[in-house]
Amino acid sequence: MRKTTIITAALCASFLMAGCNKTAETSQSTSDTAATSAETSAVTSSDTSETETTPSVTGTSETNAPEHNITVEDQVSKTLSDQYGEYTNTIPKIIIDGKEAEEINASLKSYLEKTYPMDEDKKEKVVTGYRLRYTWGVKDNIISVIMIAGFVDEEGTLYEIFNYDADTLTALSGSEVVQRLGMTDKEFFDKTADAYKQYWDTEPWLGNEYKDLLEKSISVIGYDKVTPFITPNGDTGSAGYIYIPAQISEGVHCFDLDTLKAEYFS
Repeated sequence: MRKTTIITAALCASFLMAGCNKTAETSQSTSDTAATSAETSAVTSSDTSETETTPSVTGTSETNAPEHNITVEDQVSKTLSDQYGEYTNTIPKIIIDGKEAEEINASLKSYLEKTYPMDEDKKEKVVTGYRLRYTWGVKDNIISVIMIAGFVDEEGTLYEIFNYDADTLTALSGSEVVQRLGMTDKEFFDKTADAYKQYWDTEPWLGNEYKDLLEKSISVIGYDKVTPFITPNGDTGSAGYIYIPAQISEGVHCFDLDTLKAEYFS
């Protein structure tokens, strides 16, 4: 019988070619890109095979650039099946003002297929690897693509975020995203700390017993541990490294900084 272990998912927030290295309990971003350090963020949720695509929206930059019409469409990369079911990898195709962002899309597709492969184990007659789908958000001409990678044989999911500038069709660093959103680095980090505190206050299993882990999580806040992004509803998000007892290790969670609530992508 296929294993169905519930795992804690990790999200590697990165730009174009930054990758993830898995450990026994979680996945952590350890790679750097030429433009910026890789930043890690994550949540735990159940995986599904359906792809949800956010409707077309527009965004405007702070420099009064013309509005862009931004849509993200499905590209089906691969579909495989075994005795347990059918599995599909669906990756995004960014379209800006009616034109495909070809370089971004090609790089993203290549990276995702390499990092999250799905294959057939002919000996065992099962499909292995990951199923891919996505959601996305946009604000102030920042496009955030949130990839959702679910293990074929487990219930956990991995999330990886990619931030792009709709004006220049280039990847954005964490600090650049924050600046575009009209915040200082300190304001962003302080908001993230507030979200951590609210998470501890609203999760009964954490409580005062693990306040030391809250303090430890806040103490490591920085762009190597936290990344900003745009949520699907257009709010400012923060995906940050936290220490939680269930993992006996580092964990990663996403937060909506407008509400300070944990954000989960199902």
